Amino acid sequence: MLDNNLLEAFGLVLDCGGFEKAAKSLFISQSAVSQRIKQLEDYMGQVLIVRTSPPRATSAGRQLFKHYKQVKCLENEVLSNVLSGAKNKYTVLTVGVNADSLATWFYDIISEFTIENNVLINIIVDDQDETRKLLKDGEVVGCISASNELIQGCSYHYLGSMQYSFAANKNFCQKWFGNGVSYASAADAPTVMFNTKDNLHYKLFKNIFQKIPPEFNTHYMPSPERLLDAVLSGLGYGAVPNMQADKYFKNGELVDIFPGVYIDVNLYWHCWNIDFNYLKQFTSEIQIKSRELLTH
Repeated sequence: MLDNNLLEAFGLVLDCGGFEKAAKSLFISQSAVSQRIKQLEDYMGQVLIVRTSPPRATSAGRQLFKHYKQVKCLENEVLSNVLSGAKNKYTVLTVGVNADSLATWFYDIISEFTIENNVLINIIVDDQDETRKLLKDGEVVGCISASNELIQGCSYHYLGSMQYSFAANKNFCQKWFGNGVSYASAADAPTVMFNTKDNLHYKLFKNIFQKIPPEFNTHYMPSPERLLDAVLSGLGYGAVPNMQADKYFKNGELVDIFPGVYIDVNLYWHCWNIDFNYLKQFTSEIQIKSRELLTH
């Protein structure tokens, strides 16, 4: 059986980002933390933490860190239910969410769930194709992902899809697409994308033209709200969620460059398979609300 003191020191080194910070959290010396990590590594028979700045987990360390996070979740839930003054005790759910979901539909679920339960939500934002790594590494208890590939020790649930269309304002369209939208004009016109990992623009472009240029002239706006603002102000054209763009298509502030042509991004909720009541409730809430909010 793993020694809880050793496991706690290990988890805090990674959570806090250093041996010194972990020592302060445990009210022990830094050398004592180092000794505990060494004892745990001796017990496990392999290196668990790479001594970099900040320290990072090895492959085996990531598996143990995931176990540590699961144990802490279960422990916090028990304490919040058993200890006196439980109504003031909070359980923290750390989840990975893509920025577009957070900006459009996911926040409403969080708001309602946290009001009704003693839960604090810690959100880590990443691309919908990257959030699964957060779950695999034990950094989150659940995540929104575009992949339905099963993660060991986890389950997943299909939620629905978000639709994306190419949008631009009228002046931009007149300047760049005055003679019609062609492969050449769409490849030359300035674009707006979320970040360098954002491949939605490439996928939608290829769906339309069956090929993509070597590069785009791109503004990067790592915020869904600012990306939409950039498209509205005419900085470029971009793949915008229809959930955000529809009202601007209707009032004429934005042009749907290829009417009726969009790309569906299927979304899935992945979470740990553990007997963690709040996680089960949150999962159920996401499944119910997503039926109302996402395309099916």
